Amino acid sequence: MTPQFLDQPAHTVVGLTIRTTAPSDTIKDLWTEFTTRFSEITNLAHPSICFGVSRNFDPQTEAFDYTVCVNVTNTDTLPDGMTALELPAGPHAVFETTLTTIADTYSHILEVWLPTSDRKHTGGPIYERYDETFDHTDPASTFQICVPVQPEF
Repeated sequence: MTPQFLDQPAHTVVGLTIRTTAPSDTIKDLWTEFTTRFSEITNLAHPSICFGVSRNFDPQTEAFDYTVCVNVTNTDTLPDGMTALELPAGPHAVFETTLTTIADTYSHILEVWLPTSDRKHTGGPIYERYDETFDHTDPASTFQICVPVQPEF
């Protein structure tokens, strides 16, 4: 499993956040809630692209914040209970995966690829990018996991 290295643009995103551990049905439930509340989000930049953002990982409890979100042009109007985040621009290792293989892909990234790569995680948010070709009903439908990286010195 070899990533592509891409310079990703910055993204301002708005969505719903939970504190969870993986794997967890709470993430699936959050996606369902986000889908029902999607129309509340204004100033959409790319409504056909959604993100699943993981951040604030606690290695002791393995808990992290997970945000289901969409790119917006500004955060002037924030729906009740929703969070705004900035995903920084910069180089990312980008891995293709499916819903069926997502757990294995994350394990490979964190336990195999990062420890042996000449790159290191910047500590920034790792995010899943679901574009207009993604079909959640098709187990073979692909999306990307984007890991912010920098050269190892």
